[in-house]
Amino acid sequence: MTVGFTSVTFRQKSPAEIFALAQTQKIPAIELGCDVHLKNREDARTACRLTAETGVQVLSLGSYFRAGAQEDRDFTSLLPLAQTVGAKNIRVWAGSRASSDADEGYRSAAASQLRRIAEQAARQGIAVSVEFHQNTLNDSAKSCRALLEQAAHPNLFTYWQPLFQGEDEENLRAALPFLSHVHVFFWKNYDCRYALQAGEGDWKRWIGILKEAGFDGAYLLEFVKDDSPSQFCEDLAALRRWTHE
Repeated sequence: MTVGFTSVTFRQKSPAEIFALAQTQKIPAIELGCDVHLKNREDARTACRLTAETGVQVLSLGSYFRAGAQEDRDFTSLLPLAQTVGAKNIRVWAGSRASSDADEGYRSAAASQLRRIAEQAARQGIAVSVEFHQNTLNDSAKSCRALLEQAAHPNLFTYWQPLFQGEDEENLRAALPFLSHVHVFFWKNYDCRYALQAGEGDWKRWIGILKEAGFDGAYLLEFVKDDSPSQFCEDLAALRRWTHE
């Protein structure tokens, strides 16, 4: 079990600042976002150097590849980046429509592409994990199970994160058989975030479910209140305390 964070939590910081923050806080691994911090091979070489200097590993590439909405080659281009930085996981997205707005053809195309890219990544020793998020095909317990069962590949997994719509525990339990990592935050929406401590009751219950299930993936902090480094440190302390209780 690892407690880490996503680099997109601090999009305004440079890769060097991201790795330095992780090193200072004794964080062993991070998810490096492909929108700002890992866009190309030069960025990957920089991240590789920073890993060597700080000892902080790149756990995952936080990509914005959308299965069912992009070409396979768009995913293929991510594999050399993952290999360069030593990441064993690439996070992707399941389409660009909510499950309630997707017909069977759209779902089938996304599932087929997820199966193909999972197989392609498996040949490189890299896992593929689908973001659990609103307005995608992976946005509910029912849709999560249906999508991953339809894609049906042993190298395909899912993330989980709360959506704060009243069904978080149901969604988490549905994701458990396929779960790789968890994104951790507490908010009403992206523009209305709270200190993680405010969600203690919810998060301790969800962490209890994860522990009972034998979850051994990473808890990755994401998007803290006010984008504040000091708030990040407070949230990190709370998360470490809960996961070790």
